[in-house]
Amino acid sequence: MKIKLFLTIIFALKIFHSFAQPQILEDEKNKKVKLSLAFSLGRSTFHVQNVSESPQYPTLELRMGIGFSKPIGKRFEIQSGVNFGLKFKRETYFFGPAKQFTTEPYVLLGLDETASERNHMVAEFPLLLQYKPKRSNFSAKSGLYSRFWQPTNTNTDYLSSFNEFGILNGVKYRISKKLNLSIDYYYGLSDFYKGTILINGSQYRKFKATNRFIQTTIEFAINRKKIK
Repeated sequence: MKIKLFLTIIFALKIFHSFAQPQILEDEKNKKVKLSLAFSLGRSTFHVQNVSESPQYPTLELRMGIGFSKPIGKRFEIQSGVNFGLKFKRETYFFGPAKQFTTEPYVLLGLDETASERNHMVAEFPLLLQYKPKRSNFSAKSGLYSRFWQPTNTNTDYLSSFNEFGILNGVKYRISKKLNLSIDYYYGLSDFYKGTILINGSQYRKFKATNRFIQTTIEFAINRKKIK
């Protein structure tokens, strides 16, 4: 009788272990915070709302940062971190002895000076939700993106000390366990410059300018830290 009871207990524990082990492994996996280093190359523009004729003032942006992600369930991750970027200045749209001429009839002087007279540094803080389909190397992410601007010299412009936030959407491809490649698009929601412009010599339009960028990012996994 005691032998049968002992065997019954062993059998029950074996069944319990077989059902509980996957959940235990999943829970252990979800306790790990993944750390990574990221390097990005992007194209930054000013989007002038309500003036489709305006140029976009494109410039090069570089950024690097450290990020961390925390799994929530089997398919989702919360991602955050801090990035430091540099927005390079571009050539002005104006030319001539006093830069009084331009071939762009709807260029705005304030935006042109902001894009062409100095470089800018920016600190960025993302808060994203990533979804990875089952049995796929691709994943999609979306969330809030905060940015804090500073110029690289003592002069000031419309981006100087400007704080903004927007939406970042992206697609990531897993190349290996340690390496990811992603393409991201930032849609700024904070206007840093606004006013009124005369169109075709007869129509006044109100406008607002916001930041946008598209970038390619290489991400290197560097560590995993377990949350106790």
